Amino acid sequence: MAIFDLLEVRIFSNGQPLHEYERPANNPVTDSIDNKDDGPLVERYIESQPGANFMVEVKASAGFQFRDFDGIKFKIRVDGQVAHQPLITKEEYEAALAYVRQSEGPKVFSKGQWHVRKYRFSALRLSEESKAVQPTLSNYIGSIRVVVHYVRRTPSATPGVHQVCLSEREVSEKQLKGRATDTVTTLDAAVKTDPARVWISEMVSDTPVVTFNFRYYTREGLRSIGIIEEPQPSDPFDLLDPESLSKEDSPRLLDIANAGLQNSRKKIKEEDQTSGSPSSSNKRVRTQYDPDELEEIPAPTQPPRQQTAVMVPVNPHRTLKILRLKFSFQKPVV
Repeated sequence: MAIFDLLEVRIFSNGQPLHEYERPANNPVTDSIDNKDDGPLVERYIESQPGANFMVEVKASAGFQFRDFDGIKFKIRVDGQVAHQPLITKEEYEAALAYVRQSEGPKVFSKGQWHVRKYRFSALRLSEESKAVQPTLSNYIGSIRVVVHYVRRTPSATPGVHQVCLSEREVSEKQLKGRATDTVTTLDAAVKTDPARVWISEMVSDTPVVTFNFRYYTREGLRSIGIIEEPQPSDPFDLLDPESLSKEDSPRLLDIANAGLQNSRKKIKEEDQTSGSPSSSNKRVRTQYDPDELEEIPAPTQPPRQQTAVMVPVNPHRTLKILRLKFSFQKPVV
C-alpha cells in the first residue's frame, strides 16, 4: 500500500482498490519520473483496464500531525496535468480523528451548477507524429501523481473554474522515448454533482510532505516491463491431490507421466549431441511403464493409509510414485 507518515493514497476501479506492485530491486525499468518536487517519493505500479473509470482516494489516518497549519492539500496530477486538489482541513480531521477524500475527476462550476468529469482509462493511440501532447508532459503520460503540501487557507466566496484537457489523443513513439506506456487517462462528459467547497490556500513550503507516484499499465504492459511474472502454461494436472485420485484416473495420469519421461530423455539426448559427451543426468532418467499393463493395476485390498490431502506439483517421477502408492502397484521399473 502507498503509505507515508499516516498519509495514504489508493486508486479504485470498479469499486475495488487496485492491487499495487513495487518495482523489484533488480528490475532495470527506466520509466520512473524524476522527483522534481523534492521530498520523499512513494512509487507504485497498478493495472489499468482501458474503458474503466477510476477514482483517487486520499486519507489522513489517526495520529497525523498538522502542526500549526490549517490543512493538507493533495495536488492530483494525471498524465502530467493538475486535475483536482482535494483538501483536508485540520478541523475536519480533529473532529473525526481521521479523514478521507475521494476524487472521481475534476469539478467545474458552470451556469450555476457544479459538474464532475470522471477519470477513465483509455487505450493509448500511437502515431508517427503528434502535436496533441506537449513535450513537457510526455514523460508523465501513464502516471497518477499526488503531491502533498501543508497549506494555510481562507474561504473563497466565488467558486473557481479549473479546465483540464484530458481528451483522447495520439502520442508519437518519439514522445514515449522507448517506454512501454499503453494507457492514458481521458475524462467523461460532465455530469451534475454535489456542490464543492472552494478554498484559497497557500502552500507553506515549496518542498512537499511526500509525493505519491502511480505508474499504470495494462496487465500485458506490466508483464512486458517485468513488474509481474509471465503466466505459466495451464494444465489440468498442474496440481494433483493424491487423496482425490481414483483407479479411473490412472491411465491418463500414466500417459502424462510417460510423456514427461520421454521429453526428459529427448532433451538429454539433444544436450549430449550438442556437447559431445554423455550427460550425468542420464542416470536419473527412468524408463516408462508398459501401457498394456494399465488394466492390471489392482484395486487396493485394504484402505490406504490415512493421509492429509496435499497439493503437490506434477512431475513424471512424482506422478508415478503417487500412483504406485495409491493403487499398490509395485511392479518395478524396467
